[in-house]
Amino acid sequence: MYMVTAVAMTLINKYILSVYKFTFPNAMVLFQQVSVILFMLLLRKLGVIKFNIILSNALKWVTPCCLFVLMLSTSGYALQYLPVPMITVFKNLGLCMTAIGDSFFFGA
Repeated sequence: MYMVTAVAMTLINKYILSVYKFTFPNAMVLFQQVSVILFMLLLRKLGVIKFNIILSNALKWVTPCCLFVLMLSTSGYALQYLPVPMITVFKNLGLCMTAIGDSFFFGA
């Protein structure tokens, strides 16, 4: 499921940025994130998923979330100028570097 959504998001973003000449990738990222939040709240209201928002846990995730938003923003800007295969390679290299960093720093 992750692979399908990641590839779909990359292709859709590339289409929007290239074909429609949309020049505001940050606005597109903001719209996608707000959509996901609203969708999850809807699923919680319908009883499909359950989660509680705990402020202390949310504060721990502020830095990683900001870094993730930065990654999405730079990816959006890159999609305007680079082909999709190159973006995919860079994303996969990022995942590999994360796995190497985890094993190096945490011994996982």
